[in-house]
Amino acid sequence: MLQRFKDFISPKSERFNVFGSFGANSNTNTNTTNHSNQSNAPKSAEMVIIENFGSYIQTLTQDENVPKKAIAHLNDILNLVKTVNFDDMTLENQSLVRRILEIDAKQLLDVYLSLPKAHAVSVVLENGKTAKQTVIDNVYGLHNKINEINTQTIEQKTEKLLKKQKISQMKQQRKDFFDL
Repeated sequence: MLQRFKDFISPKSERFNVFGSFGANSNTNTNTTNHSNQSNAPKSAEMVIIENFGSYIQTLTQDENVPKKAIAHLNDILNLVKTVNFDDMTLENQSLVRRILEIDAKQLLDVYLSLPKAHAVSVVLENGKTAKQTVIDNVYGLHNKINEINTQTIEQKTEKLLKKQKISQMKQQRKDFFDL
């Protein structure tokens, strides 16, 4: 069990690589037939993913073996994802956010929870930390990646708006010139 966790968090592991590529084997939930009680409009795939992630966090809060700091970081991830529009993200970032919400966070915590509690909190791994501290650090790494994506998305949107404004000003100047 402990070796499985070490392999999972290893920098060489392709299953959990926050800063690497996200491969074609990610399983995304594209079910858009769920309907809310307030509206008959189908939910977007992104909303379903976000709601499922929120439900997953609620389930984790009931498990006393999950570190409280990890749950706090997961809640921060949920709040960050709710603040940005997926349509404003690049396709690469959309895929990465989906992968983090649907696969990476869940696999990381599932592997951690599969460890005996005594090992998770007392055995020091090769990285000099316990499995508990390592899972907290890795969830925080996911949080940082989502935050980075949000910042990048906001910057791209702002740049796009500034370009549109500049073009609009140039058109107005041209129009004023020809109206003389």
